[in-house]
Amino acid sequence: MSEKMTEADSYRIVELRGERNEKGQKILEIVDIKWMYEEDTDAKRGVCYFPPEKVYGKLEKILRSHIDPKLTWDQFDVEIFTSADNYEKAQRRLKRLYKRHSDIESNTSDGDESQQILISKKRAAQTTNSASLSQRLPQTKGERKLELQTQMQSLRDGGKNDPLKVFFMKYLDIKLELLVFKLQDDIQNVKRAQQYDLNKKIEDLKSLISFPPSHNSTESSAKSQLGVEIPISTLENFEMFEQMLDSKAERNVANPDSALEKQEILKRVMKILAQGTHEWEKTVKAILQGLIKKAMQQHYSGLGRKVHGVGKRNFSATISFLCMKDVIEQMYEGKSEKLRIQSATSSFLALWRDREGAGAERRRATRNDTL
Repeated sequence: MSEKMTEADSYRIVELRGERNEKGQKILEIVDIKWMYEEDTDAKRGVCYFPPEKVYGKLEKILRSHIDPKLTWDQFDVEIFTSADNYEKAQRRLKRLYKRHSDIESNTSDGDESQQILISKKRAAQTTNSASLSQRLPQTKGERKLELQTQMQSLRDGGKNDPLKVFFMKYLDIKLELLVFKLQDDIQNVKRAQQYDLNKKIEDLKSLISFPPSHNSTESSAKSQLGVEIPISTLENFEMFEQMLDSKAERNVANPDSALEKQEILKRVMKILAQGTHEWEKTVKAILQGLIKKAMQQHYSGLGRKVHGVGKRNFSATISFLCMKDVIEQMYEGKSEKLRIQSATSSFLALWRDREGAGAERRRATRNDTL
């Protein structure tokens, strides 16, 4: 007796038309009614979506959760057999269909071709072994292992009374055991090699941490490439140095790139001089102190203004200043605070008299006069 389909039913039991399992048998499936996007209940035909094979392991959960179909799912023409309002009923009706068609087939004569054709049009599968797609999942590792162990035991039991088979089984056991030993040795060798490499890298890292490159040696190397001794102590040497940095200068006409290379070297030196400073004013001071001595500082002011009626050279117009500006702007990029590099340079140069111990000497003299 067939069950009637109602609007309240949530599931359909259908045959995926044109699909066969590995034994060539037709396939019957439970599908959610939402997966049916074309359906003719009178003709018991339709078209449905069905999840891809990679999620067959979760098929029952998907069906119970009434998940909406996805456009990426496969589409099948289906023949509708019956329906159910819940998943448990759908399973029971699926099993009854299997049994019913199995009983019909067992009573069918092999020579009655017309009857065989009639049955094949109505059934979804010949036996319960054809089952649904969810029962045709790839074997898991554990299932495959159990199957192989069962086959192995069956072969052993079947060959107990055959001396030749017993010999080969013992031979294979020994061969496999030797292979296992070899694999274990290979794995240990790989582990030892990896451990050696890891230990060596750790020791190299410790060495780098314990003995970092000397700051002084790095600074000396960079300074030696400038072609002038810094900090620069005389105006003559500083002007010559500025000529070396100027790609438009007469001395660099033949090779202007050499001046640009000198600028990059100077920037590297300035970055070394600025190490350890985290405020831009202190960075300006550290770079200028490392670049020019007191005797040179007295010839310049930040903007070339007159001090005590005496005109001074404009340091902000020098290439050295532009290089310093690039370095500091790069160091403090992204900071919200405005960088007043020119102003800080002016303040530094204005106090040239107190450099190189002169300020302390003057304060001592003032105290002595007071006494």
